[in-house]
Amino acid sequence: MAQAASRLGVRMTVLDPAGLESPAGAVCGHAIKGAYTDPAKVRELASQVDVITVEIEHVETSALAELEAGGKPVHPSAATLSLIQDKFAQKQHLAKLGNSVRLGEFCDIPDAKALLAAGSRWGYPLMLKAKRMAYDGRGNLPVGSAEEAASCFAKLSRGGEAEVYAERWCPFTKELAVMVARSASGVTASYPVVETVQRDSQCHSVVAPAHVSAAALASASSIASAAVGSLSGGGIFGVELFLMEDGSVRARLRAPDGAPLTFALTTHPSPSPGP
Repeated sequence: MAQAASRLGVRMTVLDPAGLESPAGAVCGHAIKGAYTDPAKVRELASQVDVITVEIEHVETSALAELEAGGKPVHPSAATLSLIQDKFAQKQHLAKLGNSVRLGEFCDIPDAKALLAAGSRWGYPLMLKAKRMAYDGRGNLPVGSAEEAASCFAKLSRGGEAEVYAERWCPFTKELAVMVARSASGVTASYPVVETVQRDSQCHSVVAPAHVSAAALASASSIASAAVGSLSGGGIFGVELFLMEDGSVRARLRAPDGAPLTFALTTHPSPSPGP
């Protein structure tokens, strides 16, 4: 974004722990050194720019909400970022969309007893997940049997300190992803569907376009557009999906990455060049 903005004569300022020494800061030439989670630094950034956008969801949203309430454009909205930060809340939101966004079964796990109940309903294995700060395989823990339930809950919840939820095991054949652009007014446009190949729970390679049926491509694009269309604010969002054994497609998550936008890249018009 910073590289494209410079060619358009748009001044950008970045908030980054490395300041001007960060990749984006070096390109922009304008930076504030500080943490994404520091409300004071977020407000300092806002005082220097016209619009705020983000690259990663792990940011301080309460300050962004205050700025929005005061009239500062924030994309995606603070409400969308708060939703993306909590995977369980994200699942609940998407579930309200009905058949337009197909999901696997999931449930809240407030204690080890609830995990045993989920295992009794679905069977094992099942996937236990942290609600927050979970990505690239972090915060995910397969539960292989009822005998493992108590220890798995204690480990992932850090003794009950962190909130977790469970997903029914999903026998997928491929992992798909779609990048969807959303305008501030809610108009969406999807990029082609790709297949992501994972190694050690991290994306190793991407096959574009995905080698799947035309029906699966259409379904993935439709689900991704419906999911992103239900959010608020503009941006480019990543939606991850599972291709199931029966050829159907289910939404998995997301966004920046969940909404892969560009954090703390913010804009200010530059003076027009002279004659």
